[in-house]
Amino acid sequence: MTFKNLSHKGLKRNFIVDLVNGSSARLAQIENGYSIKITKQSGMEDLQNGSRPVLELADIAGIDQALKKLNRFLKNFSWKFHLPSGQRSCGVLLHGGHGTGKTFIIERLVKTGWGKVLTIESDLKVPEMREIFRKAKASQPSIIIMDELESIVSKDGVAKLLGQELDNLVANHPRDSMPQVLVVAATSDISTIPMSLKKLRRFQTNIALPIPDSAARKAILKSLDVALRPEEQDEILDRLGDRTHAYTPEDLATLLSVACDIGEERYQRSNILPPEDEYFVTQDDIEQAMLVVRPTAMHDITLQPPSVKWDEIGGQDNVKKALRRAVETPLLVSSTFPSFIKTMSLI
Repeated sequence: MTFKNLSHKGLKRNFIVDLVNGSSARLAQIENGYSIKITKQSGMEDLQNGSRPVLELADIAGIDQALKKLNRFLKNFSWKFHLPSGQRSCGVLLHGGHGTGKTFIIERLVKTGWGKVLTIESDLKVPEMREIFRKAKASQPSIIIMDELESIVSKDGVAKLLGQELDNLVANHPRDSMPQVLVVAATSDISTIPMSLKKLRRFQTNIALPIPDSAARKAILKSLDVALRPEEQDEILDRLGDRTHAYTPEDLATLLSVACDIGEERYQRSNILPPEDEYFVTQDDIEQAMLVVRPTAMHDITLQPPSVKWDEIGGQDNVKKALRRAVETPLLVSSTFPSFIKTMSLI
């Protein structure tokens, strides 16, 4: 095929034929006299003009170390490497318990507008997943999202497929840059992800989102901008941050949301309403909300009391004798005088 009156300047262009005479059939024969119409250039103008959105996250409270590690990884997509290395991976795996912010971070990545977003879900078939990777490579820059990765890889052959596609993304790519395809996955239980997906060129970068400590909880609470009296806000939120042990970021957001609902209901029952700018959540509203919203992190913890025998307890002989009498005496009486016990129960 001959292209006439076509000049090439700047970055290399890649073209994919989507339709031939209105048909999306995979097979077609191109002959002389056919015309080609380019309708989309996959964001290449933005790349040339330097106006592509920045792939970076900011202003997410309570995950300072995780956010720093994530942004260091994301910077690779706009960096020209100067040191020789093996092929770098396009994939990053977020892991942490329920409500720790995995989905929230994915949503924030999507909102950067950095590239076309494609989603892989557990109900997709293997050929459909391959097609998503093909589209991502053809539409660079692009982002492939895989939330709840543990349910996706539970299907036969999917882990092998994902490994192959992650390898293919970086295969034969120049070593001084990254392919413009970000693959971000999330899981609640990293132990369920096959080791074959956590090696070099795959999800070798994994970022833990832990249950926030007291300082992180206070930062998260203050970022939620709840309607508290300005003179009381810092004191109330600092005290609440100390009291909400094992609360996840989602729990904290839910807690303040419920407190707002309780406050709203309180105003609805009141006969005397304050001025428009004097509606606030009170400490009592928060106390009532804490009776409703409990830390979901505790649901992931199973407490198994250890088996302890009498001879493993040192001292306390008098206490052990008293406990033994309190337990064994009723059992001894009921087994020795069963008819007497039955008669007494009928009286």
